Amino acid sequence: MAYAASIPRNLAFIGAVIIAALLLCGAKILSDARIAKDAYLYAYAPYVFAKTAKTLTTPSEDAPHASVNRLLHARELADETTRRVTMPNVDTLYSLAVFDLAAGPAKIAIPASGAPYASIAFLDPFTDVFHLISQSQKDGRKELFLAGPDWIGDAPEGVQFVRAPTRDVWMLARVLAADADDFAAAHAWQDELTVTHDAPHGVWAPDIHLAEGDPDPESVLTIANKMLQRLPPDYQHRRRGAAFQNAGLDGDGRSPSAYQRLLWRVIGSRVDQALERATASPPVAETSWRRPPKNIAAFGSDDAKRAGVAKIGLGALPSNEALYFSTDTDANGSPLNGSVGYTFDIPIEGLPARSFWSLTVYEPSSDGRYFLFGNSLDRFAIGDRSKHLRRSEDGPIRIILSSTAPEQTENWLPAPDGPFRATLRLYRPDAVALDENWPPPSLRAIGPISRDLVQ
Repeated sequence: MAYAASIPRNLAFIGAVIIAALLLCGAKILSDARIAKDAYLYAYAPYVFAKTAKTLTTPSEDAPHASVNRLLHARELADETTRRVTMPNVDTLYSLAVFDLAAGPAKIAIPASGAPYASIAFLDPFTDVFHLISQSQKDGRKELFLAGPDWIGDAPEGVQFVRAPTRDVWMLARVLAADADDFAAAHAWQDELTVTHDAPHGVWAPDIHLAEGDPDPESVLTIANKMLQRLPPDYQHRRRGAAFQNAGLDGDGRSPSAYQRLLWRVIGSRVDQALERATASPPVAETSWRRPPKNIAAFGSDDAKRAGVAKIGLGALPSNEALYFSTDTDANGSPLNGSVGYTFDIPIEGLPARSFWSLTVYEPSSDGRYFLFGNSLDRFAIGDRSKHLRRSEDGPIRIILSSTAPEQTENWLPAPDGPFRATLRLYRPDAVALDENWPPPSLRAIGPISRDLVQ
């Protein structure tokens, strides 16, 4: 009888043990899933770098000579058909090169700046800008000797030596071409920008294969592991990756375990939310404009901000070179919609940019990225180099953003008949703009477009 009476107690004990084990297992999965989400944010920028490098070095109809270690020039400004990068600017022409420095250094000849603005940024696979050249019209010709982390030797006499932290480097050059009058100087600058590299040409990293479309977490994990294998062991971000080994990021070439793959599937629904939060920042006081993070282009260990910028503004410059303000809402916090119409008033003294400024409209795509909006004027931005702008009688310039054209279109910036994003760029901002409390002019809703709004 005593034995029979102990059976329920034993069963209850066993049940309690099973429940405790399940709870511990569930807690471990949740804890590991949080680590996996952080690992995703860490891995996202090198994944985007790999995807961009592959795209830029794969020959296509519009770039038949695309290759690693070779310059690729964009001779025309972006328009509504541009889809290589999200939120492209329409102020500068791009010259780009993806380097694999494992085979030796590259020599880069940089022309004297005949254009009012030119810059060249060098980015590592974690999208940090490790070297920046900011040119003015007073700067003369110079040469760079770009070497990888393991190269031993000296640069030729009279040539500036630049040590890259990684074998893989993305060079992104910008030269001002805000209107047709700038094109001659911009094209001449591009023609004189040259790269000499003895390494073979071809598609970058042929062993890295990327699927079309939006990435799932498992794809990001796979590509990031391949990218980690290409990094020097002592590279700061490679060392940081050790914290995510249990999530499957180890860079040793091993296939992730079934449990690790499960974790990446578990976080699949959360990564978009994490990226959305990563791109968010509090609005500037009394406006709806959001500033870029202070650590943009030099993110350190802030993987959330790094991932967010990689998603919506890959290749962004440091804030002292260019400030990017964006907003999806008006001064009252209501979502921007071209059917409403808005004013953006430029004060008499202008905006605090030592080089130039521009205001651009973007239309959201289904995958969360933003692209230029096709319109009857082929006008995608307005800025201080827009010769058609008219001042109001009391001095300021009033810009109209709307889907419906006002009677006078000189100050009209067309917007889609639906949601849109506005981005204000200040190139070489003044100290006043670098102050976090400086507010750009607000976008103010005006309702149905009146024909005399810019009179």
